[in-house]
Amino acid sequence: MLDVLLDSYEEYLGRKPDTVPQIAIVDLKGMPTQKEFELFKEFFEREGYPAIICSPDELEFDNNRLHVGDVKIDIVYKRLLVNEYLPIVREYPALLDAYRAGAVCVVNSFRSKLDSQESVVCGVNRPACANLFTSDERDVIQKHVPWTRMVKDEKTDYFGQEIDLLEYMRANRDRLVLKQMMITADTESRSDGTPTS
Repeated sequence: MLDVLLDSYEEYLGRKPDTVPQIAIVDLKGMPTQKEFELFKEFFEREGYPAIICSPDELEFDNNRLHVGDVKIDIVYKRLLVNEYLPIVREYPALLDAYRAGAVCVVNSFRSKLDSQESVVCGVNRPACANLFTSDERDVIQKHVPWTRMVKDEKTDYFGQEIDLLEYMRANRDRLVLKQMMITADTESRSDGTPTS
């Protein structure tokens, strides 16, 4: 992780840094990952890179510098999720302002959440989106992306067969995984697309 942060910082600068960068691990307070952050901080500092664990309310941005008190931040290891930041961004805008100004290297940028969103997965394996992908990409999607849908009262496809989603969920609850209003098939599909148990 340290190598990723340092490589990202060098890419952000477009050169080797002149000084040792200060790393900030940024997330909301009281998250269950706190111990992980403490281990990262301990490791970074043991390797000679000062680190701080902070939350958005502790960050300040002025004179084109992001800082916590007197500590200027060079690299933000952003663990804060976009959906967690949006409700408080107006109250604590320093991180977003610094990011928009290009004043700090943010690893896990605000754009990086997209590929981890289940709602994106819902789209890629729908027949209506098939024309957006090459044949090879469709093969990869079929083999590796689980069948996923937003939970709502609708008709949808299930491996080429039209189903009533809510009805199908009730009848097959032991084969499905429900996660934050999304449903994913707990099955594998054969190369012809039909599900197997």
